[in-house]
Amino acid sequence: MPPDQTPGQSARESEIATNFQKADALRQAILKKALVGELVPQDPADEPASVLLERIRAERAAATKSNGTPRVPSGRKNHVFSASRLD
Repeated sequence: MPPDQTPGQSARESEIATNFQKADALRQAILKKALVGELVPQDPADEPASVLLERIRAERAAATKSNGTPRVPSGRKNHVFSASRLD
């Protein structure tokens, strides 16, 4: 054992490493469930994502046709940054 290590330190380090692995596995499991819609109860009355996406596309196309440029949704800012401001 190195002189700067206490007797129980190796066991604690091992436990910490194991807990990090468990946390990573849990994080992955949560993400997987989120991607397949298993985190919250699903509402059968909700429209499918494909229908929602098609509606959004149609709204964007209509907005572009009406004024010739895509509309930035209200509440969102279209920020442009120059490289000189990032220094």
